[in-house]
Amino acid sequence: MKLLEKIEEIKKEISNNQSNSFNIIKSNIPKYTMYSYMCECNKNNLDKYALRFGRSRYTYRDFIELIDIYAKGFKGMGISKGDRVALLLPNLPESTIIIYALNKLGAISDNIDPTSKEERIKYFLEKEKVNAIVCFDKVYENTFKPIEDFIFNNLNINKVLITKITDSLPFFEKTVYKLKNKENDIIKRVNSLYDKVEILNIERFINNSKYQICQTNPYIKNEVATICHSSGTEGIPKTIPSTNENVNFIAFQHQLSNIDYSRVKTFLHVLPGFAQFGFSDSMHLGHCLGLEMIEIPIFSQDTIIDLLLKTKANCLFGVPSFWLRLTESNKYKDVDLSFLEEAVYGGGSLTITQKANINKFLISHGSRCLLRTGYGMSEFNGTCILEDPFISTPGSCGIDLLGGSGLIINPDTFEELPNNMPGHLYYCKGSNPVCEFDGKILHNPIIINGKEYIDTGDIMKKNSNGEYFFIGRASGMISRYDGYKIYPSVLENAITNSFLIEDCMVSEYYDKEVYGSMPIVYIVPNTYFDMNNIKENICSIINNCVLKNKDMSYRDIPKKWKIVESLPYTSSLKKDYKQLKNKELDNTEITITCDETNMGLNNFEVNVPYILNKTLVKKRW
Repeated sequence: MKLLEKIEEIKKEISNNQSNSFNIIKSNIPKYTMYSYMCECNKNNLDKYALRFGRSRYTYRDFIELIDIYAKGFKGMGISKGDRVALLLPNLPESTIIIYALNKLGAISDNIDPTSKEERIKYFLEKEKVNAIVCFDKVYENTFKPIEDFIFNNLNINKVLITKITDSLPFFEKTVYKLKNKENDIIKRVNSLYDKVEILNIERFINNSKYQICQTNPYIKNEVATICHSSGTEGIPKTIPSTNENVNFIAFQHQLSNIDYSRVKTFLHVLPGFAQFGFSDSMHLGHCLGLEMIEIPIFSQDTIIDLLLKTKANCLFGVPSFWLRLTESNKYKDVDLSFLEEAVYGGGSLTITQKANINKFLISHGSRCLLRTGYGMSEFNGTCILEDPFISTPGSCGIDLLGGSGLIINPDTFEELPNNMPGHLYYCKGSNPVCEFDGKILHNPIIINGKEYIDTGDIMKKNSNGEYFFIGRASGMISRYDGYKIYPSVLENAITNSFLIEDCMVSEYYDKEVYGSMPIVYIVPNTYFDMNNIKENICSIINNCVLKNKDMSYRDIPKKWKIVESLPYTSSLKKDYKQLKNKELDNTEITITCDETNMGLNNFEVNVPYILNKTLVKKRW
């Protein structure tokens, strides 16, 4: 039976037996490699567009033919089944083609952040036993050049493919680009220095493919297909290997869901491929749904909404900052969003107020959708929980996607907690993460009700409707000097509920006065925040957003407040908590002094440094 017919049959079986949907889906996981699954999904879409970059467009027929050519090119380079190939690439047509080409051969694509520093690249190349490298030319010049000796002599990597922005451009645009931009001849220079290194450009790589015959690697259960990495906001990014089943399962879940993608034709692909959300949840999902992926290799927080409006893409998966920028900038007050059919955010949180404002903006500007909240983890290849924004409880991140199952567990007793009680989220999918890789244990699953659950490290609660509510990361929790636990996301949600605040981030610092950790909040004020009355503004936020919040106590009041123009983000566009944690205090912070007893809070004082304001306000509680 054909794949799409099989999916329709499974949907009918689930509708007749909802209580057993998890087992039905698990027992019917498609037995395909990533490449074969994408091809099977698009057998009837060959004349539809698969990729767009600038004025270049590729149909699915073109796309699959190019994958075959590139697979032959890699075979000509000596790449074979099981080899690991490091990819340091932005989102370009070649990047996607290369990933599927390696999978067709049975090789493993190791997707590394191309903005990584030299030491981190050395670390990944050595740790992950890489056999060859595919690298964007600008990345090579800026980062690889200083560590060539280590790569070619110490690690003995001798196969390199260099890609350029012009590889994807039509002839005229390519010619104009070359006239305006000087290109360094990396290949000529490397060949003159390292005689044992085979370094190719795309033109020669494709030319070599003409002399190769390439068979498609057959599906083998639990075979690792790709490696991505976590965002690394709390340290060195974790290595996350994924099997073909892991990557395919996200697409399979969406194909079985009730989400209607029939009106979605184009997908703005901005999330990076080295992160799982950009790999499984964007690139592979989009292609398995038969969408045209609009590749965006270079962008900034300032340009992402401009790109959405320019391309008029029907679908955008993004992080909260994308949507906040759309609604909070006067630049977009008169935009037409009638082209937008699906909008999803993850990788961070929005307050109930922020999300309500975004949805109000979307509807008032003609959008065909509301913003959908998603929750997932890199270890689970992206989305686990997804919201229906038309019927969900405010603040919820949704319910389990079909084929997923979450439990709220007491980590000390391993017992399931009652509804609305916070605890650790343990999760199970029809296709669970790889638990051991390269001799290292990555996860220690526990058996509950006959299923293997993995601790996500997130604190959540769940209501009687099966909706999840995110509280915070267990690892990001701040334990005050007195043992009181503060969850940054809860405090951030409370503070950003103030009409004075555009955004904020909560971190911690070592307080010498109390000999322990205390919270510090970095706030981005909006136009309502009066810089001439800082003390009154901070008092208002503490009184109305912290002390009156039923889920918080006076111990949640950050001792330090710092006003900033913007917040730091990682290369995968998540808030960079690691950068804040390493920041030194510089005496420009506003200090809150609380008169606390074991009975409660007597009063607090807001001390504004001289550089900001000379005044002091004392609030009686």
